[in-house]
Amino acid sequence: MIVIASYVIHRRRSRLPDPEDSDGPEEAYVAALLKADLFNREEKITNFLTENGRERYPSGIVKGLDLPKSTVSPTLKSLHE
Repeated sequence: MIVIASYVIHRRRSRLPDPEDSDGPEEAYVAALLKADLFNREEKITNFLTENGRERYPSGIVKGLDLPKSTVSPTLKSLHE
């Protein structure tokens, strides 16, 4: 039983990426994707507000764009800043 458990642990550890092997360009690529996604969400919300009246409650934006509340709230915060 111990041999099986140690084998499973060894296999899982061998699959995990080594944090020291992380490349700078990959991290920059991920950051660029996240920034583009934020811009896309900001653009969607701005267009929605322009087309449907400038003032809406966040719940109206959530329903109108079919986005989760956890996505709309930080996006509105970044637009407000």
